[in-house]
Amino acid sequence: MVVALVVLAGCNGVLDGGDGSTATVTPAAVPTDRSTATAHPALAPGLTRRGIEDPDALLAAHADALDGRSFTTRSNTTVEFPNGSVAARGTSTTYAGPSGEAVRLVLDRNGTDEPTRIEAWQRDGELLVNRTYTNGTTTYDRIAVGGQQRIGTYGAGSLEYLFDSTSLAGTSVAERARNGTPVYVVRGRTEGQLMDGTTFRLVVDSDGRIQRYRVTRATFTGNESATATTVVTYDDVGTTPPPERPAWVDTARERTTTVPGAVTTTAPRPTDSSATGTTAGSERTTTNP
Repeated sequence: MVVALVVLAGCNGVLDGGDGSTATVTPAAVPTDRSTATAHPALAPGLTRRGIEDPDALLAAHADALDGRSFTTRSNTTVEFPNGSVAARGTSTTYAGPSGEAVRLVLDRNGTDEPTRIEAWQRDGELLVNRTYTNGTTTYDRIAVGGQQRIGTYGAGSLEYLFDSTSLAGTSVAERARNGTPVYVVRGRTEGQLMDGTTFRLVVDSDGRIQRYRVTRATFTGNESATATTVVTYDDVGTTPPPERPAWVDTARERTTTVPGAVTTTAPRPTDSSATGTTAGSERTTTNP
């Protein structure tokens, strides 16, 4: 879901620190050729008592557990300065209907971020994105995503960053019982250019489905250091109803054109302070990698 990650970069955990200055980075594809051989018995796909032995297997098991089932992903992010004051907050909810139904994402945030609201609608191999800015400007994107993963499966993409094999620096696993069923609490940290110094905590079912996770990392807001903490939960698995189709979908389709391998958007420029609505402005085309 690399294309969707780029377009939804603003809601991939407000982990960029909330100042909007961080450049969008396309995550590398998760490797699939890593050896799965281990001398330690597996607790869940990809997990042993030593920690995360195979990140790819854990990611795949999580996706498989949600495949064909409805679910709701909820995310809350807080960016704080060292003195405890809050620089920015963001909340997002993704409603993934049963197999064949649509997925809807709604993200709201306050602070210094732009845009302040992002909505997305995915169905039938198409992803539509609606961004709203503080000056009232609205922009749209339309992307052909084919049969790629539903948005929200990896919590808007941050799991793929965490499980990059080049960044995991150390993990541990503790077994717990919840309602008579074993779950595994995974703690770890990362090193690397994108996620250096990040810590995380996962709660994983025995089948590999991640129930919830928390990510904490150092970041910057303006020129000041800050800490961003994101908590993601997967709720109502198998019971989430199909989401209602938002009214803006028709407008997005009227004002955008999907081109294979590219996104064409017609809307006012976000930096134009005179733009007050969704009247046609400059057309921009972004070529997908």
